[in-house]
Amino acid sequence: MLQNAERAIPEPPRRTFAFASPYLNQPDAAFTRTADREAVFRFDFGGNQASIPLSTVAAAAELPADHGDIALLRFVKPALLYREEIAAGDEIPSELTTGRPSWSTQPATMARVVSRVVETLSSSSSGAAPETVSDAAEAVAARLIGVDPRKDRTVVARVADALRSAG
Repeated sequence: MLQNAERAIPEPPRRTFAFASPYLNQPDAAFTRTADREAVFRFDFGGNQASIPLSTVAAAAELPADHGDIALLRFVKPALLYREEIAAGDEIPSELTTGRPSWSTQPATMARVVSRVVETLSSSSSGAAPETVSDAAEAVAARLIGVDPRKDRTVVARVADALRSAG
């Protein structure tokens, strides 16, 4: 079982939202969130866009309690934390299936980001950019982690190692 912010959810029955119900496979239909963050199923209804709350989809689709799509519907709301829209056939986000992020950063991009964060933190706390990795590590330890860099040298050393490896 993987942990979700709301509750533990079981392993999905499939890796994609491969719904069997024709109701859930309508052309251009998708699950999304409203402006107030409610999960809804949006579909074409006579040339107009209609939406119904996720909690009522199984009843609207007339799915029996043991229907396979019921298990997939349980993954829609947590999946919408990682995607703006989910349509039939879309992959279930890897954050829910394997726990791994579905995105990655290039090492050069990560090094630039770390460098900018460190410079910003250091200059905002001391008025100048850090001169050494140790200075930057102390700034990160104090501002981001909340430790006194004079008292907890272990944290500063680990942050310095991370900064050196990132850039």
